[in-house]
Amino acid sequence: PGPSDEARRWLVGRSAGQLAQCLRDRQITSTELVQMHIEQLQRANAGLNAAVAQRFQQALEQAQQADTLIQSSNPGDDLPPLLGVPFSVKECLAFKGMPTTSGLLARTRNPPSPITAEAVASLIDAGAIPLCFTNVSELCMWLEAYNPVYGLTRNPYAHGHTAGGSSGGEAALVAAACVPFGLGSDIGGSIRLPASFCGVFGHKPTGNLVSNAGHYPQSGGRARDMLCVGPIARHASDLALLLRVLAPGVRVGEGGFGVACLRGACGGHGQSGAAPGEQGSTRDLQADASQPRRVLSLWSATMLLANTETPSEGRARQTSFSESMAEDQRLQGPHGGPSTWALLSEVLQWARGRSSHTFPALALALIEQIPAGILIWLLGGAAGVARLRAEMEEELRTLLEPSSGEDACVILCPTYPSAAQRHFEPYLTPADFTHTAA
Repeated sequence: PGPSDEARRWLVGRSAGQLAQCLRDRQITSTELVQMHIEQLQRANAGLNAAVAQRFQQALEQAQQADTLIQSSNPGDDLPPLLGVPFSVKECLAFKGMPTTSGLLARTRNPPSPITAEAVASLIDAGAIPLCFTNVSELCMWLEAYNPVYGLTRNPYAHGHTAGGSSGGEAALVAAACVPFGLGSDIGGSIRLPASFCGVFGHKPTGNLVSNAGHYPQSGGRARDMLCVGPIARHASDLALLLRVLAPGVRVGEGGFGVACLRGACGGHGQSGAAPGEQGSTRDLQADASQPRRVLSLWSATMLLANTETPSEGRARQTSFSESMAEDQRLQGPHGGPSTWALLSEVLQWARGRSSHTFPALALALIEQIPAGILIWLLGGAAGVARLRAEMEEELRTLLEPSSGEDACVILCPTYPSAAQRHFEPYLTPADFTHTAA
């Protein structure tokens, strides 16, 4: 008969680690767990438009295999840590036999992916079961999950508001209890913003800690250090568990320190103060008005410099955003690359409601048509950018240096200046992502 309604309500709110333990203790079968999440997803997704492709039948078959392995095991056997637990995958991460469009209409003509992204494969090797694939912003470069292929993802708490982006589909599904966790990616806030807007937990790992192989678009040069694949989960306790799986061999969550030996630097909007009853010291970081401009200048310059880098051994050249857009042959110039005039024409089509691209994608592609040297000059020149980078690195190093009697310092900073905005409202405040660009 399967679990009762009360048991279903209890299970659907558990962490991935708790669910894995329930499966090992044979309190529930993986088949029941996966079926339960499929039903929840089918109920919720009609209003969310977060899951854009599914593999329910294959997932149920894998769940049966997990049940067989658990039933044949003995107490104390070393089973995979996520055996039988379902999860979702951001659509820009390759999965063998499934589409990887990244929201670009031209890529819908491509055959299904022949490979599976390495980070996804790591979760599968740990026993987790991919259930579905989730919505993104076009080419993963905007803070709302909206594109011409799959449409608009809605916030599970208020359908008139954004779920964030570019991993908005992931955060929406996790928040709606359709999966206990999902896999997203982040270069300037694409995990952290959706997690904040949907009230769940997201983690952007250190650059190159988790493999980006199989992500589209792929980053090269300096940008490769900024693009990170990472988890989104309903419970913070799952983040360390998932990072151990995604980055095997890396020490995660070992050691630790007491709050009394911790200094917290709180940034923005008057948020400061230690937790009630704790003795850790805090320092309030009220940024001056120039700080967002400095962060945006440095982030923009880093991406521009990545586009102009010469490939080096082991580091591929960065593919510009406009080059990825040029997979749409209508945007190509005579030499196959992006055409400025074609992009301008497409902007006019967008204004008439006839474009097959989103405005942020077109705007960024057009900005890239300006010679990088001019843009760098507008940002203060290469020397000015290097000086700004050095200044900000020194400020951060000074801030994070533990004082006498302290083990560490952390920065507590709001992810965004506001809660989730209404759909398309971020068009009016495009620089507000500087909290996560930092």
